[in-house]
Amino acid sequence: MNRTSAWCELFVDALVHAGVREVVISPGSRSTPLVWAFAANGALRVHSVVDERAAGFFALGMAKVSGDPVALVCTSGSAPAHYFPAVLEASVSRVPLLVIAADRPLVLQDVGANQTVSQRSLFGEHARWFADLGEPDATLRGLRMVKRVALQAVARARGPVPGPVQINARFRKPLEPDAAAPAEHVDAGVAERVIAVRREGFAFHRAPVVVADDGAVDALRVAIGKARRGLVVAGPLSADARTRRAVFYFCAHTGFPLVAEATSQLRFTADVPAGVTLLDAFDAALRSSKGLPVPDLVIQVGRPPTSGAWERFVAAHASIPRWIVGDVEFEDPAQTAQGFVVGDTARAFETLAHRAATKVDGAWVKSLVEHDRNAAHALRAASADGAIAEPVAMQAVVDALPAGAVLSVGNSLPVRWADAWVTCRHKDLRVLSQRGLSGIDGLVAGAAGARAASVDPVALVLGDVSLLHDLGSLAVVRAQAAPFLVVVLNNDGGHIFDTLPAARSEALRPHFDLWTTPHGLRFDHAAAMFGLGYSRAVDAGGLARALADGLEAARPTLVEVIVSSDNARMCLERLDAALAESPPASNGAS
Repeated sequence: MNRTSAWCELFVDALVHAGVREVVISPGSRSTPLVWAFAANGALRVHSVVDERAAGFFALGMAKVSGDPVALVCTSGSAPAHYFPAVLEASVSRVPLLVIAADRPLVLQDVGANQTVSQRSLFGEHARWFADLGEPDATLRGLRMVKRVALQAVARARGPVPGPVQINARFRKPLEPDAAAPAEHVDAGVAERVIAVRREGFAFHRAPVVVADDGAVDALRVAIGKARRGLVVAGPLSADARTRRAVFYFCAHTGFPLVAEATSQLRFTADVPAGVTLLDAFDAALRSSKGLPVPDLVIQVGRPPTSGAWERFVAAHASIPRWIVGDVEFEDPAQTAQGFVVGDTARAFETLAHRAATKVDGAWVKSLVEHDRNAAHALRAASADGAIAEPVAMQAVVDALPAGAVLSVGNSLPVRWADAWVTCRHKDLRVLSQRGLSGIDGLVAGAAGARAASVDPVALVLGDVSLLHDLGSLAVVRAQAAPFLVVVLNNDGGHIFDTLPAARSEALRPHFDLWTTPHGLRFDHAAAMFGLGYSRAVDAGGLARALADGLEAARPTLVEVIVSSDNARMCLERLDAALAESPPASNGAS
């Protein structure tokens, strides 16, 4: 028996035992023993993605939907380096990934051998763990080691803080499992030893759960007891059903209103419990000059909110006691939080709901709700001129999706439109985003991975520059099941910069194309090249038809929404004008 193939078989068996069910493979020679072992294991789904950069984001999207580690396999040299953007996002977003890179043996290191570079700890501090397996060792000790490393890698990827891990595997030629091996590679007893190690079984392991310190929970309980105008603000979360129930339960018990970002998994839900005051026009409300009723306690759930208006509000009201509840400490860009409750989020809110006693000022809540409704009315007024607009397109996608679908939102403007402009309280949607580092890279591949892991329809909404950045990943989209919508908001460049202070700089104005990067392109030929369905929408009716057709199509569909280059700026100007005309909220403290 070939010792290399036997060693790889045992390694893959251990990964499967630990819960790995998906592997994404990019082609190469040095990784042949690993690829064969993964392909030969019937318990795995194998996905082939040519480009390692796209493969990394594809695996990221799969892991976000499933919650389980996804394995990535590539050859040596520059190949694993292409995973780096996805590894960075996985690290910050706390998504479990297993990066398994083949490598040359040590005798070929530092001698100018082709496709050979040091791959040790390639991702540095961004990986939760690194292991170099060395070359295959078919002794009992070596076989036990490779089994243990597989189990350990999955455990480290799962937690207590999930994230990426790297495994380096060195192989000598021959690489094929049925190749005639040199005499030193022949091992007559390897089959028996592999059987013996398998019979020993696989160690049971479950990722530890970090429970919040009881003293921290009690300190927050005391703060809640003193509050009369408490507010819960939920930023980007990968919340499971238990966390959602716990946050709702806490809000119902305390009477604290809930501000739910689009990416929090708390806004788009069909079942808001009685007693929960859910505010979903809060970003627009914060833009109003009418004066938001100010809370006397803020509890932030998860990562810092996307909303720039909220960031400015926090900066202007640094004296308001603000506590952050999440699984990682010190996620506070403003650096003014009064306290942190770090640990299992669902358990923390369950405990607080049972222990906390509070009496919320009903007049203040009423005033806050009125302010939110006025902002929602202003949003509708700003969208009522009948023209196609980016935020209107985002709302149309949400309206078109069936319950249970996955909405993937791109960075720059799309995630902001989803958060600031879109309301939907009667439909369960899961919202995926890459808000860890807020990059535009890999958005198409990430959504394709989400579609591969989901039994429900998926819609990706992104900008034209983001699509150009990841255009090659349309090949990965093609391989996925329908319904799968890729909706590109084409405003001919990166016009988020028109809404930023740079747009008002006289010094930058002559060179502003370096920021907005106009391109003058349409995407119909790209859709045709990759075999996708295609629709172009220039008005609201056309968009509604394109979305409906795409959700019924037998193949993934690219929907291109054509908007003017000044659309983003004009939408915000119309919103500010509508907010200025809205009536002030009554009652409450400002």
